[in-house]
Amino acid sequence: MPVNTKIKIVKKQKLKDDIIKYVCLAPEIAKDVKIGQFIEIKVSKGVEPFLRRPISIHNVDKENNMIEFIIQVKGKGTTALSQIQEGEMLDVIRTFR
Repeated sequence: MPVNTKIKIVKKQKLKDDIIKYVCLAPEIAKDVKIGQFIEIKVSKGVEPFLRRPISIHNVDKENNMIEFIIQVKGKGTTALSQIQEGEMLDVIRTFR
């Protein structure tokens, strides 16, 4: 059953010009997720882009309730996501259990 939650960006690291790694505090996700599973991130504050972005989990630190994911900035959705900064919250749906 999908669960909607908020996660906090703790660290944002630019790996290359168009590649960004995020480390997020995500207690409701970190406890159950496995590397490679997906979360769906809402990247818009308005209407565009309408659909959430499915992003694969890169790493999990269950002890500290942290998850990591990496994005490549390509279109409207990942461009909007790349503009979110450390300390901000992301609206996420997890679909695994």
